[in-house]
Amino acid sequence: SDPCADPVLNNCDVNAECSTGLDGSANCTCKSGFVGNGTSCEAPDPCTDHSLNNCGDNAECTNTNGNFSCTCLSGYQGNGTHCKIAPCNAGFAIPWNGGFQCICPPNKQGINCSEDVPDSNFNCSWPSNENACRSNPCYGEKAVCINTFGGNFRCLCPSGAEGDRCEKGAHCFDCFSVRWRNVTCSVHDDAQFLQSFQLKTPTVDRQISRTQCSEDKWGFDENTKEMWVARGCRARFCADFEPTPETQ
Repeated sequence: SDPCADPVLNNCDVNAECSTGLDGSANCTCKSGFVGNGTSCEAPDPCTDHSLNNCGDNAECTNTNGNFSCTCLSGYQGNGTHCKIAPCNAGFAIPWNGGFQCICPPNKQGINCSEDVPDSNFNCSWPSNENACRSNPCYGEKAVCINTFGGNFRCLCPSGAEGDRCEKGAHCFDCFSVRWRNVTCSVHDDAQFLQSFQLKTPTVDRQISRTQCSEDKWGFDENTKEMWVARGCRARFCADFEPTPETQ
């Protein structure tokens, strides 16, 4: 009898083709798309043959029952097919001021989230967040509050501001005399949030006019927070600011 017609007479795998040899025995050959010796045929592992997957060089391939998935390695980010160095390592990056700011997980710290937090669980995960930004903890209308983890927050500070809550820094502004007339400039014109801060006496950051802005050609009124410049003086001034005792 034909051994290929009766499964009892051959041991071919279900994913194999059976053919009868000249001696009447069964010959088993794996079907197209399967590999093995005929008695055992399996789908090829797409992760062991790069031609069968499109995972990137910096990605890990996982066999999912004959299919595959690609995941970027630690320290890289992307869709698995294309992975680039992650600027924030285990954290995530937020575009800010032409660059980025890193939001770190609980067990990491530093500019790039590359430093371990002492006495932290290295494998801890991101807990669910509460809205810690509801109280508007960041100073300045241009500061952005980001909920991080465990009911905490992170302030992204505008250029010139720094501190955990963007509570200190330097504010720069231009003050020009017009047609050789004395001019008064308000420090708060484009930074209303500074009205509740303590401003230090401004200094000349950059000379714009040919006429030297010597100390007798400009002044600052600490009560009104206004600058005055004498005829011919055109410059960019910068004033350090910090919270008043009432706002701290």
